[in-house]
Amino acid sequence: GWVSGNKNTRDADCDTGTCIHNEWSSWTTCKDPCSNTETMSRNRTVKTVSQNWASIPCRDETQIQLCSENPQSIETCETCLVGSWSEWSDCSTSCGEGNRIRTREITKPPLNGDDSKCPELIEKESCNKDVECPHVQCELGEWSSWSPCSVTCGCG
Repeated sequence: GWVSGNKNTRDADCDTGTCIHNEWSSWTTCKDPCSNTETMSRNRTVKTVSQNWASIPCRDETQIQLCSENPQSIETCETCLVGSWSEWSDCSTSCGEGNRIRTREITKPPLNGDDSKCPELIEKESCNKDVECPHVQCELGEWSSWSPCSVTCGCG
């Protein structure tokens, strides 16, 4: 259509310009994937530029992040492998409620040194709570003889 009031100017779709980039490169390799100071980066270059009246500049792009923030690094750094459970220990009591435990060990510690996310290494459960202890009747013997008094007169 015509621009308001000016018959010599035509309204046209404006091309605001488009920067088309190539695919992102692979992330650079980290020497220490668990590092909170070392960074990794990737980039992508400009593939084509749609020319426009505004001349929007197109630039190559770079992304930078800490090595420890990479999702693959997080999994690698936090992974903690543990062995199988040991057999249960004997119950702490032969009758009445007691406890028993079983343990396992870390076979591959997390690379970041934080074992707080490792599975439990000790498991505890109650045992023998349904086993009643036998009631023992106590029998007392005869009294012994009196010992000599500690004083010869007065209270002793």
